[in-house]
Amino acid sequence: MKSEGESIIELIEKDYWQLKKEFPNMDEHWYLANTWLKRYKDTEEEKERKQGLMNFMSYQDTFFCSILDSPKSIRALAFFLLYKESVKEAEDYVCEFEELTKESKRCEEDNTLFIVYKQKNPKTYEKAQIENDSDFKDSPMNLYWYIRGLENMQKDIKC
Repeated sequence: MKSEGESIIELIEKDYWQLKKEFPNMDEHWYLANTWLKRYKDTEEEKERKQGLMNFMSYQDTFFCSILDSPKSIRALAFFLLYKESVKEAEDYVCEFEELTKESKRCEEDNTLFIVYKQKNPKTYEKAQIENDSDFKDSPMNLYWYIRGLENMQKDIKC
């Protein structure tokens, strides 16, 4: 019998693989953000927020996992989302999550996270060049400003 945590992880991973099948030419950040959206699009939280804000939150919450290669990326995101939903259920996956995200943490520590991000997510980076992207309408934040902030942090660190 599956635990609640295993069931949640399985559903998240299933949504991800379905998106990869339906949209084969997207980059990892897009798949992760849209998996996040599939999970939360019909929740009470989403109904209280505008779609533009939910779109932004999906990219923000999935950034750290987006530099990982698949299937590590979705597995790590599934653990992260499980943690957000049920800390108790997530306890069993802490060690595996830490192992999966070693590359992201290493890149964060050596200040190459954004450089690797741009290489692995060129389509999302290109989308982030649109300052007034309609996907983020009515949101106080958007992908353009989020990526600019990350990029500027990287530049500041390199100086």
